[in-house]
Amino acid sequence: MNTKGAAAWMRCTENWIHKLVYAGRLKAYVYDENGVLVEREPHTPRQGQGLYFYEKDLKAYKGRHKGRPEGSKDKKPRGVKTSPIEP
Repeated sequence: MNTKGAAAWMRCTENWIHKLVYAGRLKAYVYDENGVLVEREPHTPRQGQGLYFYEKDLKAYKGRHKGRPEGSKDKKPRGVKTSPIEP
């Protein structure tokens, strides 16, 4: 699948996919001069070149990285009362 499909599958932006690939945290593949799909080397900027992904690589990344829990990180749990003055 291409970058747009990978971003939709992982529920993130295409820009985030590119950052993961550049950092070497997600495998991406490109077509070489002979039309053969080869793995892209991390830390190599290749602007304008189409990236392609195997679903198994996306699943492997998503399995290792669950991401931040949903919801506000500053929100207090319900039912917890705090008094302004402690005894």
